[in-house]
Amino acid sequence: MVKAMVNTAMVNTMIKAGLILVGIILVCSLIGVVAVAFVPPEKTSTVTLVNYGHQGAFNYKGYSTVGLFSSQYAQPNPVLFPEIIDHMEILFAYSGAEVREAEMKAVLVERNGNWQKEIPIKATGGPIISFPLDLDRILELGDTISDNISGTSGGRGGGSYLLRIIAEVPTESGAFEAVLEGELSSSTLKWEEDGFGKIERGFPGGDDVRQGAFGYKVWLKENELFGRVSLERSPDLPMPVVIDPNFPLFTDLVESMDIGFNYQFYCDAPAIRTEEVTIKMEVAEPGRWKKSFTLVPLTEKEGKFTINLPLDIEKLRAMAEGIDAEIGGRGAKEQEVTIFARVHTIAQTDHGSIDEDIDYQLKGKIGEKMEWGVVEEEAEKLVLNKKGAITKEVTELNLVYYNLRNSSLIGLAASFSVFCALAGLFWWRRPELSFLERELKRNRKKYGELISEVSDFPPIKNGANIIPVSSLEALVNIANNSLKPILLKVEPESHTYYIFDGWLMYEHIVGELALPTKKEQTEDERFQT
Repeated sequence: MVKAMVNTAMVNTMIKAGLILVGIILVCSLIGVVAVAFVPPEKTSTVTLVNYGHQGAFNYKGYSTVGLFSSQYAQPNPVLFPEIIDHMEILFAYSGAEVREAEMKAVLVERNGNWQKEIPIKATGGPIISFPLDLDRILELGDTISDNISGTSGGRGGGSYLLRIIAEVPTESGAFEAVLEGELSSSTLKWEEDGFGKIERGFPGGDDVRQGAFGYKVWLKENELFGRVSLERSPDLPMPVVIDPNFPLFTDLVESMDIGFNYQFYCDAPAIRTEEVTIKMEVAEPGRWKKSFTLVPLTEKEGKFTINLPLDIEKLRAMAEGIDAEIGGRGAKEQEVTIFARVHTIAQTDHGSIDEDIDYQLKGKIGEKMEWGVVEEEAEKLVLNKKGAITKEVTELNLVYYNLRNSSLIGLAASFSVFCALAGLFWWRRPELSFLERELKRNRKKYGELISEVSDFPPIKNGANIIPVSSLEALVNIANNSLKPILLKVEPESHTYYIFDGWLMYEHIVGELALPTKKEQTEDERFQT
C-alpha cells in the first residue's frame, strides 16, 4: 500500500510539473498572438544600387623673381658717380599681351617732399626702349627749383633728390606701370634694386602675364689710366621661379601665386556625366568691408579636371590698402581671403540620375605673409570628399510577422489542449479529503479571523472547570460575548478548540469518529458545492 501511495504522489508531481510547463507555453503563445497585432505584415527596406563620390582638392604654390629663389645671374647694381659720367641711357623692355608703345617719363622729387617736377623724355621704340638721361641737367634743375623756393642762390652744390623713371604701357586690360627709383645727389646715384624688374599675372585671377624690366648703359669720362669705359645692366625680363613649399610665403618676396583646384567624380557603375564649375574669391576685413570677384565664370567640364587660378599678390595688397584708405583706413595688417569653388555634377546611370551641387572652400589671410587656413596637422582640410548613393525602396513580406503568427497560433492550440487534458487529469486524480480535513478547511475559511492556531495549550490550572461545547458556532458565540480568543490545536485524530476564561475552559473537540449534526452535514455539503 505504501508503494502505491508513493507511485501516486510521483504521478501527481509529474502532472503538476507538466501543468506548469504547458502553462508557460500557453502564456507565451498568448503574448505572441497579441504581439502579432503590432508587427506589420510587410516591411520596406532600402537597397543601394550605385555608390558614387566627389573629391575636390586645393593646392597652391608661390612664385618670386627675387635672387634668393632664382638661379639666374644677379646683375650688378653699382653706385654711379655723376662727376665721372659722360652720358648715360635708361633701357626698358616689356613683354605681354596687347603690347603697345610705352610712355616714359622722369619725375624729380625733393627729398623732403616739398616739390616734384616731371622731366620730358624722348624715348625711341624697338624691342628695348631707350632714352638719354642727363644727370647734370637734372641736378641743375633740382637746385634751381630748391633755390627759388627757399629764396636763396647757392648754385649747384648739395641737393639730394629722389629720381623716378616711370614706364606706362596702356593695354585693354589696364595700364601696366613700372617704376625705377633712385637717390640722386651731386656725388652719387643709387638705384633701388627691387625696381629693375616687375611682373603682373592679372587680377584678381587670370594668366595675362605682363613683364617689364629696366636697365642702363653708362659711358664714363675718359681718363689717362683707363680711357673710355662703359657700364651696363641689361633689361632682362624677370623670370618667376617656384618658392620652396617649406618657405613662408612673405608677400614682399612673392610676386604671384597659383591656386590649383582639382576635381574628380567616381562611380561604381557606368555613367555619362558633365560638370559645371564656378569659382569666386572674396577678400574682406571682418566687420568693415568685403569685396568679391569671379575667378572662373560658369564653365562646363567633362570628367576629371584641373583649374589653375593665378593671383597677383601685389595688386591684391594694393586693392586692400586702397579700400582701407577710402573708408578711413586704420592700417589693418591683414585681410581674409576665401576662394569658393562650386561644382554642379549631372550624371546618368542605368539605375537613375545624379544631380548635385558640391561646395569647396579654401580660407586664408594676407598680411606680411600669405597663409591659408590650414597648418601642417590640418592639411587634410585642403581635400574634401563627399560620398553618395542611388538607392531604391523595396517592399517585401515580413517573415517575422508570419513566423510569429504561425508559431503563436500553433503553440496556443497545442498548449491549450494539453493544458485542459492535464488539468482534467489532475482534478480526477486529486486525493479525497477526510472529514477532519474538510472540517478544518471549512472552519478556517468561515472563522479564520477568530481562530488562532497553536502547537500546544498552556497548562490547565488545578481546579479549573472544563465545559464541553456542543458546536463550534456556540464556542464562537462564547468568544464574542467574553471577548476571548479561540485557540485551535490540530492533531492527527482530532481538532480541539479552546477558550480560556479564568477558571473556566470551554472546549469543542472535532474527531474522526464524531458524527456531524444534521445542520453540520448541510453546511458541509454546501461548502463542498
